[in-house]
Amino acid sequence: MSFLRDRAEEFLDNAKYNLNKGYYNLTLFDVEQFIQLYANFLIYLKAGDFPKSHNILSILEKIENLYGDRCNLNLFRKENRDFLYVIYFSYTQGRYFGTMFSREDAERAVSLANKFKELGQCLITS
Repeated sequence: MSFLRDRAEEFLDNAKYNLNKGYYNLTLFDVEQFIQLYANFLIYLKAGDFPKSHNILSILEKIENLYGDRCNLNLFRKENRDFLYVIYFSYTQGRYFGTMFSREDAERAVSLANKFKELGQCLITS
């Protein structure tokens, strides 16, 4: 299932590219896909399967149920809950409803993705 991690990495790379190009809606979309796939990879490592949900908040909750509060997962989820909703809604809002995201939104999304990647690496190695 390493293809989930690999595909997630591709979305994160694409998010950084789109940020540099000024494609902020696509940046948030790519970050949402990164979080979703990387989270499912983490769940698969622990449970042997992954949820078919697209809701990154419920997926993160599932990770916490499997791993506990290792690597400050609970703190990450609580501190970033509001913006994780923004990222989650970017999946549909940015494509279908004309919502426009700013450079600041895109930069924050990429930063959050990088933090989540570090958190995931911590979960894998601890």
